[in-house]
Amino acid sequence: MAFGSNPKVFSVDLLMLPFKHVVQMCVLGALSLTGAASAIAETVKFTLVNGDVVSGELVESESTDDVRVLISPVLGRLEIDVASIKVPEPDPLWKSSISGGFNGNDSDGDGSFSGNISASTRYKDADQIFVLSGGINYSRNDDKDKDPEIKTKKGNLSLSYDKFVSSNITAYTLTSYNYDYLKDSGVNDVVASVGVGFPLIKSDTTTLSIKTGPSLEWIGGGDDCSSNEYCGNSYGGAFFGVDFGWKPTPWFHFGVANQFRANFASEVKPSNSFAATFKFIPSTQTNLFTSLKFQSIYQSMSTPASNNTVSGQIGVDF
Repeated sequence: MAFGSNPKVFSVDLLMLPFKHVVQMCVLGALSLTGAASAIAETVKFTLVNGDVVSGELVESESTDDVRVLISPVLGRLEIDVASIKVPEPDPLWKSSISGGFNGNDSDGDGSFSGNISASTRYKDADQIFVLSGGINYSRNDDKDKDPEIKTKKGNLSLSYDKFVSSNITAYTLTSYNYDYLKDSGVNDVVASVGVGFPLIKSDTTTLSIKTGPSLEWIGGGDDCSSNEYCGNSYGGAFFGVDFGWKPTPWFHFGVANQFRANFASEVKPSNSFAATFKFIPSTQTNLFTSLKFQSIYQSMSTPASNNTVSGQIGVDF
């Protein structure tokens, strides 16, 4: 008999069957669906001790305590020694780094020196984040028969604390200090702010958060401070900050931080701090790195108003 010749031959009227048989058929159907779901292969991703990452469908029937068998869509069948799989480690509560770069030159008595150093430390747990960072940038010319000339003399220090109100909202407080010796007015710049933060993106490779709230800013110092109507005074305002981090590979990290303030003086006076950092890790087996950092600071209440810095460094994470 052909299966398609008379469909009614294979139809079953459940209403004509005893209730006991109907229950048995439902149980058998549920068991068959459960078995089919369990037969679906599990997709896994392993990071190896050499830094490579492999992924595919785990063949549990062929895997043992010593070997994991995967079917990779690209590489096909793989047998991986369990000993070569990197065991995930919990993120440490404390993370710190220190880096620096120096350069010196001398030719017939005309010399120059430049150096910069940066350091940061961070504490993070499920309830709070604390970050402390700072840096110094200095350069000088020592030409023959001339007094030494300072070309750059800057420093900065910042502290921030975030308390998680929920998984997507934090209450923050922060303060920062910037020093620029060569400014005519506004050598010292202090900012404080409290408000709310929003971690918008949190993944293994990408982070993005914003912060906003009221702020208080004071500038002072410099030879022309007395002639600057804003120098030596404090002004309330509004703060908006953005932090972005991207780690596409274990060997390259990119970060951007921007802080914008609108200060309410006789008119709205804006100020902005921007920093972009390119970080290169030559080997995942060590904590050493090289970095290139660009920093731009604009302060409409000081003279001069803007200043940019580019620095290359070698450092270590610990």
